[in-house]
Amino acid sequence: MLHTSRYIGPLSCLAPALSIVRNTEATASQAPTPPNVQFQGDLTPNQETFEYLVAKYLSDIQSIYPLLDETLPFLSPEWLVENNETDLTHMQRFMLEMVYSIASHRVLDELPNHEGMDYYQKLADASHRRGLMIFDKAATDISMHTLETVTLAALHSLLSPQAGNIGQLVGLAARLAIDLGAVDKPGYNSNEGNESEQIYKSIYCLENQYATALDRPGLLPQPVIDPESSTPQDVLCAVYRIQACFRSQRGNVDATSLLQELDGYVSTIEQMPIRSIPNIIATVYETRLLIRSDDEESAMCLLEIYSQKFYIRTALSPSWAYRAGLVIVSKISTYQLHPGAIQTHNLHKSYQAYGNCLLFLEQCSRRWPSANALRMSLQDAASRT
Repeated sequence: MLHTSRYIGPLSCLAPALSIVRNTEATASQAPTPPNVQFQGDLTPNQETFEYLVAKYLSDIQSIYPLLDETLPFLSPEWLVENNETDLTHMQRFMLEMVYSIASHRVLDELPNHEGMDYYQKLADASHRRGLMIFDKAATDISMHTLETVTLAALHSLLSPQAGNIGQLVGLAARLAIDLGAVDKPGYNSNEGNESEQIYKSIYCLENQYATALDRPGLLPQPVIDPESSTPQDVLCAVYRIQACFRSQRGNVDATSLLQELDGYVSTIEQMPIRSIPNIIATVYETRLLIRSDDEESAMCLLEIYSQKFYIRTALSPSWAYRAGLVIVSKISTYQLHPGAIQTHNLHKSYQAYGNCLLFLEQCSRRWPSANALRMSLQDAASRT
């Protein structure tokens, strides 16, 4: 029976791995490991840990959500961590604490068995608490700096929703963006314009990520995107625009043309920096699953991407994994009713995908307990097939 199936390990592939997956696996094996550190009383990083976490944030997060101004003092190679209290404004200190917390969550995702995991979990929590203590001083007026601060807090809430209400933070960022006219500002004529454009696109992606997963309406109009752009943020924006289009016109939209448009982005994604690929290609498969809710191929590919080291898990990932798992369970029931050579092959792949889904949900439940309820619900659905 399905509910007694064993979990499938990472070496047991669903099929020949996607080329994107093979590339990310090869690079992941060369990634530097986080420094081993000793607990300090106030849980502040030393210079080595500071440099690692900032580099981790810039390599994993900044290319997709380019929220940080590259002129920030703590992004300079010469910056020393002991200057934090004296050299940074309240806004800059808040941003640095969010960088510590978000990057620490990435360490927890990538290296769950690293001996310093307890430290990085406590550092993520402590950094977020320190940031919250100065949040009201960092966001004091209606300005682009405040919008940047609120958006960074919203991004953090995607990784740790129990530490912040993602719906409220995304809604606040969206309202600030509208009040500031961020969507209307030119993006190519000045550094300020380009910065506001990047922040607005980040908010648009965050809002649609939240709205699609929880079936909520979106507030923001779509940003203007250069159709020839191949930057990770622009491609991610374009994919979320397709999601928004489908949600707003459900039942009156040409699903085939949307799927064809999605497929056109895959070759562009393959040429991106390797660390940007998993989350963007996962968003493509999430969108395919939104448009074609019984698409088993997209469900399998999505679960395969979720298992990759460079994929950035968010609190919304379990809901998508559960959605994909239900498709797999439904197909297994169909294959069992129609035995044959092709069906037997498909049944084998489906069993593996189901096991991978259970494993992913179990891993997510260590950070987000609600994922365990999804895992149990999926097992219950499988037991009835």
